[in-house]
Amino acid sequence: MLWLLAFGIAHLWLVWHGDILTHYALVGMLAFGLRTLPTERLLALGVLLIGFSILLFAAVPIAVHAGHDLAALNQTMGVPAPAEIARELALFRSDYPAILRARLDEHLTTPLPMLWFYGPETLAYMLFGMAGLKSGMLRGEWPRARYRRWLLVCWGIALPAYAALAVYIVLAQFSLFSVALGSWTLTAPLRPPMIAGWACLILLLARPGGALTERLAAAGRMAFTNYLLTSLICTTLFYGYGFGWFGHLSRWQLYPVVLAIWAMILLWSKPWLARFRFGPFEWLWRSLAREACKGCAERPQLNCECLAIPLRIGLNSRTSSPSRREGAMVVCVCNAIRENDVRAAAREGATSACQAYRALGRSPKCGQCVPFAREIINAERAAA
Repeated sequence: MLWLLAFGIAHLWLVWHGDILTHYALVGMLAFGLRTLPTERLLALGVLLIGFSILLFAAVPIAVHAGHDLAALNQTMGVPAPAEIARELALFRSDYPAILRARLDEHLTTPLPMLWFYGPETLAYMLFGMAGLKSGMLRGEWPRARYRRWLLVCWGIALPAYAALAVYIVLAQFSLFSVALGSWTLTAPLRPPMIAGWACLILLLARPGGALTERLAAAGRMAFTNYLLTSLICTTLFYGYGFGWFGHLSRWQLYPVVLAIWAMILLWSKPWLARFRFGPFEWLWRSLAREACKGCAERPQLNCECLAIPLRIGLNSRTSSPSRREGAMVVCVCNAIRENDVRAAAREGATSACQAYRALGRSPKCGQCVPFAREIINAERAAA
C-alpha cells in the first residue's frame, strides 16, 4: 500500500488532480487489517460505515439549506461564475509548468479531507468486496438462479429510487440543494444494491472462453496500467501542453473520445498479456513492493511449479455440494477448460497441469489456472 500511495501522490501532483489511487492506498491500509473477519462481520461493518457516510453527506444539503456560503461546492455542483470558467479555460490551455503550479497550490493536501469525507464509504465497499469473495459471489460460484434473484431484488430497489431522485432534481431545476441532496446524500444507501446488481449482471453475461470475456479479463488484470495510461492520454489530448482540446468539445463530442479509449484498452490489454506476465505498471508495483524484479518481459510458462492466483468462474452449479459445484467450474478461462476436463485427463494418466493441458490439445496462456488445475489432479489421483 505504501508504494501504491507513492504512485498515487505522483499521479495526483504530476499528472491529474482527480487521482483516486492515493485514496485507495490510504483506505486499503485500514482494510488490510480487517481481511480476516468472517463474511457476516464484513457485511455488518460495511453497513455501519454506509450509515455513517449518510450522516456525513447529510451535512452538505443541511449547510446549503441553512444558507452557508459554499463557494467551492457551488463551483463544483452548481453553475460556476463566468470569471471562474474563464480562469479554468486559461489555466488548462496553458503550458505544463503553469498547470503544475496550480495543481500543487490547490491539491497538495486533498487526500486528507477526501479520506475523512469519502473514506468510510470507500472502506465499506472494500469490505463488501471481501465478503463477496469469501461467499463465492464474485468468484462465480453461486447458482445462476441466485444471481438472477439478487439482480432483480437489488435493481428493483435501486433503479426506481434513482429514477425518482432524477425526476426530483430536474423538477427542482438542478438547484444546489436538490443536487446535493439527490445525488450525494440520498444515493449513498442506493449505491451498494446498485453495485451488487451490476456484479450479478456481469457474472450472468460472462461467457467463459468468449472473445469479449477474455478481453475484459485482460483489461481487468491491467487495470492499474490502464488507469494511469488513460490519465496520460487524456491530459495530452485536452491540456495546453498537448492538443489543447480543453473547453473546445461539446458534451456529445466527448463520448467518441471515451469510446475510443475504451476500445483501445480492450485491444491492447490481451495482446500485451499474451507476451508479458504483467502490465508494465503492475510489474513495477510488484517489483518495488517485493524488492525484486518479477520478470515482466517473461511470458509465464504453464508448468507444475508455476505460482499464480486461481480464477474460478462457474455459474452453472446446481448444488451446494463441493464436488458437484466445482465439477462445472471453469478452470482456465483463456482456453475454456472446465474441471471435468482436467479430471478426465488425470484419470487418463496426466500427473501435472502441463500434461493435462497437452492431453486436451491446449497451449498455455496467462498461467493463472495452474494451481487450481494441480489441486484437481492431485485430488483425482488420490481418489483413484
